[in-house]
Amino acid sequence: MSVAAANQSVSASEAETRVELAAFHRLVEHLGWGEGIYNHIAARVADDPGKFLIKPHALTYEEVTASNLLKVSCHDDLDETAGVNKVGFTTHAPIMRARGDVACSIHLHTAPIMAIAAHPKGLRMVNLQSAPFFENIAYQDFAGAAEGLDDQQRLIDDLGTKRVLVLRNHGAVITGRSIEDTFTATLRFIAACDVQLRLEACGQGMVEIPPEVCRQTVDQLQRHDTGRGGADWPAWLRRLDRMDPSYKA
Repeated sequence: MSVAAANQSVSASEAETRVELAAFHRLVEHLGWGEGIYNHIAARVADDPGKFLIKPHALTYEEVTASNLLKVSCHDDLDETAGVNKVGFTTHAPIMRARGDVACSIHLHTAPIMAIAAHPKGLRMVNLQSAPFFENIAYQDFAGAAEGLDDQQRLIDDLGTKRVLVLRNHGAVITGRSIEDTFTATLRFIAACDVQLRLEACGQGMVEIPPEVCRQTVDQLQRHDTGRGGADWPAWLRRLDRMDPSYKA
């Protein structure tokens, strides 16, 4: 089945995922994380778990809508002839195949992320935003753009069971249990990278959070995110609705 044909049948569950993923794209642009047509976000189709949604390669993030997202199989090997970014497919397809716990993944390279990706010590536990990633970040050495099946296997092997894969000298892949969860993790990860770089620029050293406190904070934030933190994503959607609700189309 072609990508176009696969997009003709949309369940209620998929329709909801499409709206939320389109919103995520618009928020990436709003928050200044976009890079033209490049970088990518994928979201698993809950009632068709071998398939995921990804934006058409040629569209900028503010052009993404619920209806123009492409549904593709994580078992295929697709490129721009199918309308998707080759590196984007190679990045997200193996995650969707190997990690049933992942419903959404994003690859991006903001300046703070790229700086931490080239940092010899990586992300350090120096603030509240970094603590949720304690013992949950993997690192992959730079080996050029990921385009082949070998690259897919290497990504799976290097990510393992972690939440974040920092691509050395490149950027990062951040995963989550839902679109909302991935958006929240991305907000935190970018903030954590930025704060560390600002601290290091001061040249006065840093106070690192002890490991046992990091573990406690991970538990606290998990409870927060499944409780009162659940009000955050709807608030972002309301903000987006006020700015430009066309993402729902």
